[in-house]
Amino acid sequence: VNYAAGLSPYADKGKCGLPEIFDPPEELERKVWELARLVWQSSNVVFHTGAGISTASGIPDFRDKLAELHGNMFVEECAKCKTQYVRDTVVGTMGLKATGRLCTVAKARGLRACRGELRDTILDWEDSLPDRDLALADEASRNADLSITLGTSLQIRPSGNLPLATKRRGGRLVIVNLQPTKHVGV
Repeated sequence: VNYAAGLSPYADKGKCGLPEIFDPPEELERKVWELARLVWQSSNVVFHTGAGISTASGIPDFRDKLAELHGNMFVEECAKCKTQYVRDTVVGTMGLKATGRLCTVAKARGLRACRGELRDTILDWEDSLPDRDLALADEASRNADLSITLGTSLQIRPSGNLPLATKRRGGRLVIVNLQPTKHVGV
């Protein structure tokens, strides 16, 4: 599933397919060490990533302080009981659509499974951001002393402006992306 191609037509979805920019190995190594230094010196770091980048890159799944504003291509959620299933592969649909699978969580007292319809968690343009996740992301961004963005162009508001909250409060902003972003040079 191609994330950008899977979205419905929308006049202001930002620029897709921009050319990718790669640093020479020596420059990349210097930047990695600088980023490591910033992380070591920080007491509160927040990451803003593109859809599913943490799961796709092999970072272990963690649900503790995670706000997924636009969903995750590797996650299905039960429409009935809200149980989430993290998959090893993309779930195959986008736009909060049914995936064709059913929830297997046992109901109270071990009775039969919930069997609620599983849906992808990827938002399309007309879908509102989840209030809980947006509030969590906003609070984390305001409280961080280092904000790192990975694999996102930061083009779409309000999520694209969240990293600026860290900078406005005196924190540092690091952008890691293969293409130019909305906030380069900030």
